[in-house]
Amino acid sequence: MKQYYECHITFTGDALEGEAAVKYVRWKWSHIAGDPIMGAGVRQYATMHYNVRKDKDWIWQRMQDIRTFLDTAGLPVSRCKIEVVLMDERY
Repeated sequence: MKQYYECHITFTGDALEGEAAVKYVRWKWSHIAGDPIMGAGVRQYATMHYNVRKDKDWIWQRMQDIRTFLDTAGLPVSRCKIEVVLMDERY
């Protein structure tokens, strides 16, 4: 199995603007509305996968560049996260 980094940036704001901004930087966009744990409102996510051979500092800097871009676009960022995926099976 291939390991990889899964990067997530969580943000709020207008969903149409969020989707356009994330697609502009060529990441994947998704959202959750009215989550029972996180509460009311819409949370949006920018997601990207990178090979584990990619430099973590480079990945983190790329995330910070995108965070700044989203914040500047009026889409407040609440979290940036990099996870190491060890196993991922899809059915």
